[in-house]
Amino acid sequence: IQSSVTKETILRRYNYQAHYVDWCEACHIAPTHIVDPSETTLCNYTASFLGKEAGGTVRAKIAAMKNLVTSKGHGWRGGLRLRKVLNGIRRAAPPSSFHPEREPVKVDWLDLLHDELDKSGHTALNSCIVACVDMVFYGQLRLGEVLSHSSIPANYDSLKLPLVSDLTVPAKTDRSMLAKLRLPCTKTHQSRG
Repeated sequence: IQSSVTKETILRRYNYQAHYVDWCEACHIAPTHIVDPSETTLCNYTASFLGKEAGGTVRAKIAAMKNLVTSKGHGWRGGLRLRKVLNGIRRAAPPSSFHPEREPVKVDWLDLLHDELDKSGHTALNSCIVACVDMVFYGQLRLGEVLSHSSIPANYDSLKLPLVSDLTVPAKTDRSMLAKLRLPCTKTHQSRG
């Protein structure tokens, strides 16, 4: 079951569970009630985030608690009251949790890059930037699916990022075929592209 989620998710879940245990200890909740909490305990813990966290973050923390409780063989006691508290948390989220929606990238912006960057071959970096931007835009990709987070070549993770061999380019004479890029890993398919 552990391999069904990413390492990052497991770590985040562990941190959320540790926070819950710390909260229980600070509130002097008996150890037996930590792994088998009543709905009142669940509601009190959830209410402790009022005005401090976004609703989605608190829901993720509660999901981590549910995972902890059910993995120990106990039944989950979250019910209507917990859902109402979660709804209140969502409505009372701090202003910092709301961000204006980002404007979508437009073809005009790509045209500007094509016009302003020198792609004559004197600056290979500019040609790489244009090629990458076009590939991400027209391929509807996330930058993290094709670009390394590190500028150090030794840190390039070929298990998660594409290699040159993952690109299939059609013959110049075949105008009907498109280039294909195999992604070893995507955000939604961690182990295969």
